[in-house]
Amino acid sequence: MASCNLDEALVRLDNTMHSMTLNMDKLLNHLALVPSSTTPNPTPVPRHATSVPAQIRYAPSLYEDPANALFKLTQTGSVLTYLKEFEDLANRIIGLPAPFLLPCFISSLTLKICCTVQVHQPMTVDQAAGLAKIQEQKLSDLRLPPPRPRPHRW
Repeated sequence: MASCNLDEALVRLDNTMHSMTLNMDKLLNHLALVPSSTTPNPTPVPRHATSVPAQIRYAPSLYEDPANALFKLTQTGSVLTYLKEFEDLANRIIGLPAPFLLPCFISSLTLKICCTVQVHQPMTVDQAAGLAKIQEQKLSDLRLPPPRPRPHRW
């Protein structure tokens, strides 16, 4: 039952993408016919000349490896910045099991944050990210110098 719904969703997605490609081709052809100040006599662009480059331009590169980038990712800035980079890469990987993401996320945090997060044994990446943000704030508060005592004025 679930695979049937998934198959239907994939067919609808494929049809939508095909429709969007056709609409993009029409738009590009229209833009090619609009006169510009530099070309006095516009010529129509053949369909095959616009559809393939548009698909290649906006498709993910065959040479990008988001899984490899995810494995090498480490926290160098704030937890929020690291979380955004982690989510961006994780969302580009197809077929990555969800249980794999949690240890990958935690192990790439800075050492002081990683140890504290591991002690709490989070069950999801969201829980781990929340704990990491709390620990980051705690460490930030510890770095602040203690308030200076105000001199008494008698």
